[in-house]
Amino acid sequence: MPERGIISDDEMESSAVMQRFLSIVSALFAGIVVALVGTLAAGAADKTFISRAGGPSSYSAQLGVQATAVYVLVGGGRLRGLYIESKPRTDLGKLLNLSPGMVLLSVDGYSMSSTTVADQWIAKRPKITLQYKYVIMSGGKPTIQEAQKEVSQLASSSQAGSSAQGQGIGPVHHILRRAGRAESAAELESLIITLVNQSRTKEGLPALKNDAGLAGGAKKYAQYMAQWEKDYDVFGNRSVHQDLQGRLPHERAQQAGISNFLSENIGRGTREGVADSDIIRTVHAQMMAEAPGQGGHRENLMDAQAASIGVGVCCTQGRLFFVEWFGK
Repeated sequence: MPERGIISDDEMESSAVMQRFLSIVSALFAGIVVALVGTLAAGAADKTFISRAGGPSSYSAQLGVQATAVYVLVGGGRLRGLYIESKPRTDLGKLLNLSPGMVLLSVDGYSMSSTTVADQWIAKRPKITLQYKYVIMSGGKPTIQEAQKEVSQLASSSQAGSSAQGQGIGPVHHILRRAGRAESAAELESLIITLVNQSRTKEGLPALKNDAGLAGGAKKYAQYMAQWEKDYDVFGNRSVHQDLQGRLPHERAQQAGISNFLSENIGRGTREGVADSDIIRTVHAQMMAEAPGQGGHRENLMDAQAASIGVGVCCTQGRLFFVEWFGK
């Protein structure tokens, strides 16, 4: 028996073995933590990537760039735009300071969902000023930026081709699904209500209840716009909130016998091989990206007076229309 206070050789060996064991366990645990943190970081970083929205890259004659239609995850939402792949060749593209890696989101409030859409929309805009939004890396994070350019500057735009401040946001990833199984109007309407209530909950507002009367009016008007698709084309100048008889939302609601009507939101999208649900998510994100307190779609969505909602969706071969009616 060893004397008290004196450690035997066996005890010393056992202690050394235990220390080695604890060191190994500690190292393994640290490795697991590092791997887990790395995985979470990679997952967080992946959320900043952009995703191809369908179709190969193509050339925009108006902007003078090669671009790909994409979705970009930024600011808690998913927005659609054009991923710029080349330096601009046209005066307009140079004036807008387009540069590779930038994602052009919208011009004069309309989503740049493809080069075809961009060319058709820009060609019809008044030749005065152009307001546009884009996404670019700034401070290591993708950020939405806004700018406005006087089109009269085009005469001297050969000197205006400096890159926008920041860097391109990275590679295009193929993670979004293409159009497959047809989604019913009921499924899409349910999705819209879910998105609206999720956004309201984030802002501390109560969820809206589905109202059959409001839904009936919203469905009827969505079907009406689809029926007169050419009159409500996304490139037209007609207000989508006014029917062909000149009636505005409150008048249409009153004539339908709806007494609790508050406001109307309308979303439109081009169906270019992308799932209808992805179009709806993108349009909703664009509505929520509007500046607070300036009226418009976001203010209707976040209206504290609203207690109910009715939604209607109607699709044609090339277009998707949806209507949101908000009520007391």
